[in-house]
Amino acid sequence: MPTNEYMTPEIGKVIPILTQTCDDLTRQALIKGLTQKTQEWVEGDPELADILLSGDKTLEECVRYVTEKAACVVAKNINSMLGAELEQLPKMKIQGKDATMAGGAIDAEQVYQWAQEYYYDPNAKPTDFKAEAKRKADAAKREAERNFFIGRWQKGREES
Repeated sequence: MPTNEYMTPEIGKVIPILTQTCDDLTRQALIKGLTQKTQEWVEGDPELADILLSGDKTLEECVRYVTEKAACVVAKNINSMLGAELEQLPKMKIQGKDATMAGGAIDAEQVYQWAQEYYYDPNAKPTDFKAEAKRKADAAKREAERNFFIGRWQKGREES
């Protein structure tokens, strides 16, 4: 694959579209496979049917959980690469930032194992990005308030 410096503007526009199409198709295959496997498991396990009916676990969250697990595997593989190996990965600009393109293949049995882990482990949940963002915003707000009051306290001490 050519690097950005050799890409015409047209190629630069098409590559992200192709990448997104591939991601969409891959995701559809993942959803279809997990749906079929979950149906098989439910048919053979009334406990799983009860878990799903309770609303505590959903297929949508299962897909997110499995996707996060796969992303962690890919990230670990990238982190274990040597500098020369990283340099050979294709690069492109995404929203004006340099990005290294990397991916990986995860065996279907591993995906199904993660799905079962999600369904049966009460502590297995995908990352709640909204809650995480709220937690960070709340922490920043508390820090700003703390700094404001410390500043007022210090100013009061200086005036006395």
